[in-house]
Amino acid sequence: MRLTKKVLQPLMALFLVMVLSVSCDLLFGSGNSGKSGKSNEMTFIGTIGEREDGGVRQGTQTPCFIHWTKGKQPIIEPIEGITLGYGDHPTRSGQAGNYMLISSGKESVCRAYHKDGWTGGPVPYLIDLKTREWTYMPHIKGSKENGFFSMSSFFVLPNGKEVYYTYVRYVYDDYAADDGLIVYNMNSGETGNVELQGLLNAVGFIPTYTDGYGMKRSHGWSLAINCITPDSQTLIGTIRYNLAYGGFSGWQGGATKIFRYDIPTGKFDEIVGDSEGTPSFITILNDNETLYFCNYGYGFSHHFKYNLKTRKVTRLPSDFGGMSGLSMNNHIRLDDKGLLQAGGTNNNYYHQEVNGKLEVIKFKNLPYEHQNSLQFNKSRTKVYALKTGRDKNYYVELKSLDAEAPVDTLFALPPNVGNLMQIW
Repeated sequence: MRLTKKVLQPLMALFLVMVLSVSCDLLFGSGNSGKSGKSNEMTFIGTIGEREDGGVRQGTQTPCFIHWTKGKQPIIEPIEGITLGYGDHPTRSGQAGNYMLISSGKESVCRAYHKDGWTGGPVPYLIDLKTREWTYMPHIKGSKENGFFSMSSFFVLPNGKEVYYTYVRYVYDDYAADDGLIVYNMNSGETGNVELQGLLNAVGFIPTYTDGYGMKRSHGWSLAINCITPDSQTLIGTIRYNLAYGGFSGWQGGATKIFRYDIPTGKFDEIVGDSEGTPSFITILNDNETLYFCNYGYGFSHHFKYNLKTRKVTRLPSDFGGMSGLSMNNHIRLDDKGLLQAGGTNNNYYHQEVNGKLEVIKFKNLPYEHQNSLQFNKSRTKVYALKTGRDKNYYVELKSLDAEAPVDTLFALPPNVGNLMQIW
């Protein structure tokens, strides 16, 4: 275990807080969290960059808690013992009930943690949001008998009860092409494999093939998790299957399909069959049934909207490529009517579908196109952003959802403190 160290920011000009009288939702602590109303305090998890002058490429970052009370300077608490690399900020992870999951992909951290040599990938941490202590999240491990396991991205269920991630396996330095899906239960602390035979059956996986020399060989597959529905009932992913081993050329060929995994029943289902190109940037709306995805290939990309219940696929205009930044890995949330789509965490654009066309909203009062960390609150009634600058960063509330939306400044931070995610 490790404990955080509370650090009160000095009363100097650099850290001077600009607090205005604003209306915002109660997002942390007692009261009607996530509901419309006034709030005098917020709590976040964020990062502190190693360079005090800020900058967008902080090679080494430390996670931190940030607590703001109206009329006071924010209190910044570095989380000691955790080192993150560039791009490992909390908005790429998720809140699991009373815990926050953060993973570090920094090479030196991964090398030191996976020192037994049989497991690799990001290092997962669970931070207790009440005690501010952290521990490593239990995970699958490789061995001399089973080979080397490399973990992939971690996805937290929106209800905070489970964490899903994939792994790839290597045997004698060769990729085995039998990726696995792992679930970690937050309550029991148990880690288990998700049985994939139902998925292989659903997509028509052929176990073996005969190569050009008349030898019978095994087909392989690879997996990826794309998103999880907000109701925590369905996992959406992609599988590339019927891969053939080509020696020095690696695993080749095969087909890629989008699938869904019904979490309560443990059943797999193919939701989008063969089509031109490879599925990419898949995301789900808050209605738990509207899925956006793109199929891309050499010189083309096709955009689609798919309904999980009716199985209807709708071809979208090419300008829907702007939705590529959508993600359910973080606190970005889309409205329940399926009309408003939030941009990715690294830009200040919103995308709104109107009568089958995509309208892009660029907020004129957010001066930079990157590092603004656009977020909804839990009830999706308000939008916040982190305005970054050379001398200070400002956390602001947008007063409306149009291009001319005025912003209210809630508080200021040093330029190397950013990547804020509200704790709900």
